[in-house]
Amino acid sequence: MTIRDTASKPASGDETANPAAPDARPGCPFVGGVAYDPLDHEQILDPYPWLAAAQREAPVFYMPEYDEWCVTRHSDVLEVLKDTATFSSRRVVAPRHLPRLEERLPNGHPMNGGLVNTDPPEHTRLRKLAQRAFTPKMVASYEPATRELARSLTDAFAEDGRVNLVESFTRHRTGKTITMVIGAPPAKADDFQTWSDNNLTTLVDAPPLSDEREQEMIEEVVGFNNWLLDFIEDRRDSPREDFASLLVHARADDGEPSLTTFEVVRILTNVVTAGVDTTSSLIALLVHHLLEERELWERLLSDRSSVPRAVEEFMRYGSPVHSIRRDVLADTRIGDVAIPSGSTLNLSFAAAQRDPSVFEDPDSFDLDRSDLDRHFAWGKWRHFCLGAPLARMEAKVAVEELLDRFPTLRLAPGAGPEALENRAGAFLTGLELEW
Repeated sequence: MTIRDTASKPASGDETANPAAPDARPGCPFVGGVAYDPLDHEQILDPYPWLAAAQREAPVFYMPEYDEWCVTRHSDVLEVLKDTATFSSRRVVAPRHLPRLEERLPNGHPMNGGLVNTDPPEHTRLRKLAQRAFTPKMVASYEPATRELARSLTDAFAEDGRVNLVESFTRHRTGKTITMVIGAPPAKADDFQTWSDNNLTTLVDAPPLSDEREQEMIEEVVGFNNWLLDFIEDRRDSPREDFASLLVHARADDGEPSLTTFEVVRILTNVVTAGVDTTSSLIALLVHHLLEERELWERLLSDRSSVPRAVEEFMRYGSPVHSIRRDVLADTRIGDVAIPSGSTLNLSFAAAQRDPSVFEDPDSFDLDRSDLDRHFAWGKWRHFCLGAPLARMEAKVAVEELLDRFPTLRLAPGAGPEALENRAGAFLTGLELEW
């Protein structure tokens, strides 16, 4: 592995050079002559060789193409997550600057704010309200419908002998589950899938858009926002037993609404985007790995009790979310590297979950791992994933139903996972399987 310098070194004898200055920034790792780039197609699906190389020789390095510092060590990522005074979550999800969209949405992009993009005490206030829909009791109440949905979807392609698992199963399941949780009409599930993709496409983590695609995105994002506004007003007038009604009718101690309409829009948008693409990709990537290492699939066929542990180990080993962003609010140091105020951090969960100083044989998928409790792929502390219990349940049910229905399931020859171009992680659009 080699490390790319981002500028020339200081002149000989210059011992006072600012370690945060460009001439001292550790550069991106190279593997096989190829530089680390989280938007590279190969690296979207398998960034681990590059991240392991960086972890050995430049655990905090600068990515000039994105003007971000990548943090790879388990201990360093944990410290950043814990210190909300120095490292802000205000741009975890960062929409790109699209003037034509901003003109249409005077309150801002619906992916701004919400639970993901806030710090305490604002985050504490919002989370206290939103977490009521994801208690163990509530998640357990969703499981029978989720299992029945899985069975009805597999019925539709069981005789075909081949399926795109993402298109025909995982995205439909997660889209329909989120509509159920929110209380939206079941017919909106397909729209939720499209809207989730659109929201990801309009973020700075995605590649630039053509003018035509940008205009298409604008129309769809505005359409989603307007539909949510109408849906919220309907729940204001006619509350039901669903997440949207809970948010709309939450009251502060003085009897006033706890959330503004746009705060409700932001929370629901966060839940839709995280609940569709992320969970769908988790299921598909897990199934892909179980079939790739066939002995794992065979073990689960004979021992269904290991399925929850397989879900948890895969979150450590190959979570679809590879990184999250933090803004640096004060001059600081991470390891041996000085980071100036105003910088942006890219916290590499993908690297941290395979840190050899924490996890034994980290590049192996081990159902009997004794150190699994040290992973934090669902987040940590204040920003622990609100929907983690729901995603765990959905993944468990999906794998169990596929094991039961298709014990001879296998990867289609020559077909591998297909993913959106997004440097935050591997959000799958396709996975061809046969039986």
